[in-house]
Amino acid sequence: MLRVATKHLLWLTAVGVVLTHANEAPVPSTYQASQQQVHVELQSAFGQATDIKEKYQLEKARAWLSYADHAYSAKAKRQNIELIYQQVLDILYADQRANLSVETAILPFSQVMRHDLWTRAERIKVQTGFQCAYKELAQAEVNLVWAAAEYRQLGWRHSREIFASAERLMDQAIYLSENCSTL
Repeated sequence: MLRVATKHLLWLTAVGVVLTHANEAPVPSTYQASQQQVHVELQSAFGQATDIKEKYQLEKARAWLSYADHAYSAKAKRQNIELIYQQVLDILYADQRANLSVETAILPFSQVMRHDLWTRAERIKVQTGFQCAYKELAQAEVNLVWAAAEYRQLGWRHSREIFASAERLMDQAIYLSENCSTL
């Protein structure tokens, strides 16, 4: 019950901050406090995580939070920030993180691009090497969603570095996955 109450309190704080942000009233301390609280809870959850799928989900939540922070600082649309931040909260406060779907959500303002990288990600998830590559894989998947959103909203110049980062992370994940038994 306490987890649910904390989730709702953080969500209401974040939404209030985002709503205020959308009206251009400066409230950085409230926003930072909410984000710091989530960072602390993520760190605590990492310390308690034992299952690889749970660690993968938490790593994905960390990547979503980074994306939300960027969207906030870039003064993105309020509803976009809310959708990104909701991904973090859905993972952080899930009762059974290890049982969450390993599919990454494609947000309404994004799209699927770089099918080759998504195919690689799906292959890694079913291999035993996933246990060595979950961190890079989670970050790469969120970066793919982020890059596609940037492309859709602002064009190739704004998305190419994020796509390049996703590709580098995917290459690292593949390497780690293939060499897991020797690492």
